[in-house]
Amino acid sequence: MNLAGLVTLVVYSYSSFVTSWGPGPEIAKKFEATCNCKVKLVDAGDGGSMLGRVKLEGSRSPADMVIGVEEAFVSRLEKDLGWDQRPALLDSGPLAFVYKRSRVSQPPKSLDDLLDRRWKNQIVIQDPRFSSVGLGFLLWVLELKGQGAWDYLKKLKPQLKMITPNWDLAYGMFKKDQTLLVLSYWTSPAYHIQEEKNFDIAAAEFSQGHYVQKEYLAINPRSQKLQLAQRFAQFLVSQEAQQEVNRRNFMYPANDLTPLTEAFLKIGKPSKLIELKTKVSKEQLDEILKKWRAIFS
Repeated sequence: MNLAGLVTLVVYSYSSFVTSWGPGPEIAKKFEATCNCKVKLVDAGDGGSMLGRVKLEGSRSPADMVIGVEEAFVSRLEKDLGWDQRPALLDSGPLAFVYKRSRVSQPPKSLDDLLDRRWKNQIVIQDPRFSSVGLGFLLWVLELKGQGAWDYLKKLKPQLKMITPNWDLAYGMFKKDQTLLVLSYWTSPAYHIQEEKNFDIAAAEFSQGHYVQKEYLAINPRSQKLQLAQRFAQFLVSQEAQQEVNRRNFMYPANDLTPLTEAFLKIGKPSKLIELKTKVSKEQLDEILKKWRAIFS
């Protein structure tokens, strides 16, 4: 196909979505075969960083769409960016602390277990100001601990080897055996089973439940390619695209009719899931991130 002169749809997302082994390139390729257009995928960082970039770019932002907005960040779309169009659910995944069976014989079974001395300086999590995974963990703690969440986080602080700005860096440390536990997804072991035939990686099941992170996609209402962006948004939730999300993004597809991979069937689901009872406003989000910063800065 001669791409010269084709309309280009610019899509911001996070690195593991746009990378060659992620779902983005294959989904874009399949859509391009139907649209006579070009989809340009841009690594704009994790949720908070991505929205911060769009805000900084303002009305001149080239992004026609963003993919990977965590549920709690949705309020920022309208408040910070002025995007008033309703976002669409792309996928979801329970958060979990991931470990290697060969290095950990007794994984933690609750948030409180993370305070045990054997995990001192052995846990890596992500910064909720920039990472959707990190924000999910903070909401998880708030949901289970209520007003006691901040005291809990103060106790957790010495257990942390590092707080990284994104998931990639944290998981990279874990794979290199620089830490015993990493904040990731319940579904992370599915990647190692499917791609590496490696059954050593496991997710610790917590008796009180696992927070379900939901990822959304949103269209820039200032885009000059609104119709094309809407077509791509519809394609992203089709079974054809959602199969790639499950197979390459290792998340549960938003489209319930999408068959799951064999690796997903092997790992199953946690016995208890936790979802946000109420939406988090931008003001509430700003306040909890301010309290986080006071503890960890």
